[in-house]
Amino acid sequence: MKDQILEILSRSNVFLTGGGGVGKSYLTASIIRHYKENFKNVVILGSTGISAVSLGGVSLHSFFKFGYCKDYEELRRLDYRQKDKLSKLRNMLDACDLLVIDEISMVSSNVMEMIRYRLLTSKFKGRVLIVGDFYQLPPVQKEQNESKLFNFLYAFNSSAWEDMKFTNVELLLSKRTNDLKFYEILSRLRVGELDDEMMAYIESLRVGAIEPDSETSVLFGRNAEAEMLNQKRLFALNTPLEISNSDVLVMNENLDKKEFEKWANTLNISRNLEMKIGAKIIFTSNKWGEYYNGEQGKIMQILKENGAIS
Repeated sequence: MKDQILEILSRSNVFLTGGGGVGKSYLTASIIRHYKENFKNVVILGSTGISAVSLGGVSLHSFFKFGYCKDYEELRRLDYRQKDKLSKLRNMLDACDLLVIDEISMVSSNVMEMIRYRLLTSKFKGRVLIVGDFYQLPPVQKEQNESKLFNFLYAFNSSAWEDMKFTNVELLLSKRTNDLKFYEILSRLRVGELDDEMMAYIESLRVGAIEPDSETSVLFGRNAEAEMLNQKRLFALNTPLEISNSDVLVMNENLDKKEFEKWANTLNISRNLEMKIGAKIIFTSNKWGEYYNGEQGKIMQILKENGAIS
């Protein structure tokens, strides 16, 4: 599939979509890696800071210097006050071979128009790869008006979407489960389907409340709740606590330090990593070759070299 998308990108922009767990992020990372290995310039953006970090990028608002602008007219007024920043931005876009935008469902039609404006006011000649699933989180809006949401809010409602002439590529095969019945029901729920047979199947999966043991994975609605259980289980392990302090490596010399700190604080990532032998871990991105987002493991050994954990 990677080779097919690379071939399409040689002649067209691409919209890569599909339900959860079909490999969108993994495939996107593979395409980015191919471009970089061939000495091409790639700009990686996410609709939010959290979505951007999973691919090693930055938020599109930060990169495009959108500030707090809600539409094209506000952006034009802001640009009169940030000409120096725009000069650097245009230089990066001029040299860009591939522009990647992840979690496109959270990009509004207004923001899509602002993106096109940035590309048109530069000498951008590369391709655009946008990734996401419009059945997932929508753009944030102040007015909860469903008709407005459907008719105007999404990125595909913008004239910019039509002008960019995306070739649609939809991934259909689940990479997270081999249970075809379960995946079929999830796929039907994704598009709003529900019948008695599906309800009966879902009810059959119901279990009573249990006290999870140390091997049980537990889902929470809030990060703070998950952190409390993680700390409780870590404390219960009768092995030495090791703490690894993070090093921040800034690859872009033009990156404003205050903007970086503001972005980093949105990621909900601790600057220090606490670990013990026996602690369970989970991978949260596709960055380590054969290991994938969501795969779990257990710390069996902690190696130190010159006082640093490796």
